[in-house]
Amino acid sequence: SIWIAILKTYYQILTKANRIVYMKISIEYCSIWNYLPKASSLESELEQIYPDAEIKLVSSGGGVFEVMVNGNLIFSKKSLDRFPEKGEIVNLINMD
Repeated sequence: SIWIAILKTYYQILTKANRIVYMKISIEYCSIWNYLPKASSLESELEQIYPDAEIKLVSSGGGVFEVMVNGNLIFSKKSLDRFPEKGEIVNLINMD
């Protein structure tokens, strides 16, 4: 049973590591309202913390500023009526 506990711990470490390495992040921003600087700033912040993540900026319209991680929406300016605060997206990613 000690071996089962060790294997479970090892599996959790591997699972967490793989999630970070294979993370895909997209930042959809409104080009009409010039949200590109905010999107670029967030991209730089995420690149420093998750250097192996695939991060892409997606130009859009309609006042959107949305962040998706592995296909899941984790932040929407439309829903919250505000931009993310510094460090907020990282906290949301780490909560998962």
